[in-house]
Amino acid sequence: MNRLKSYTMPGLVRLSEERGVALVMTMVILLMLTFIGLATISTSSTELSLSANYRRSREAFHAASGAIEYALRDNRNFVAPAGGPGTTTPFPGDINLTFFPITATGSVTFLGNGPPPVGSGMGTDMESDFFAIDTTGTGSLNSTNQQELAMAKIVPTGG
Repeated sequence: MNRLKSYTMPGLVRLSEERGVALVMTMVILLMLTFIGLATISTSSTELSLSANYRRSREAFHAASGAIEYALRDNRNFVAPAGGPGTTTPFPGDINLTFFPITATGSVTFLGNGPPPVGSGMGTDMESDFFAIDTTGTGSLNSTNQQELAMAKIVPTGG
């Protein structure tokens, strides 16, 4: 029987030495899960920031685009001024946008006149007045977007 004890005693001693391994493995797994959680939070925070920046840039873009539409809608912007080519005039009136932090400004510059654009189908009795529309839209947190549009208004020659 003594011989049997000698075989079992070393086995029991060896098992009792391995009891702390479960704690170490649990701590390692917990540490790995913590790092995965921190990486997920960091990625989510970055995505939220990118999404907010994109939203602000879209606000400014649409404000500038709306200002161009405003200018195109008002025919008073496309009358050749007495000052001649290079004359810049701000849009008449205010651009009324619905949301407070979103604004837009703009101007129309008379570039000169000349023959109608190729392919317009207009004869020699017509000419074109050329204009450039410049707008700046401002979104929340002062995000800005600038847009420019060149256009030709076909008018009778001498008019």
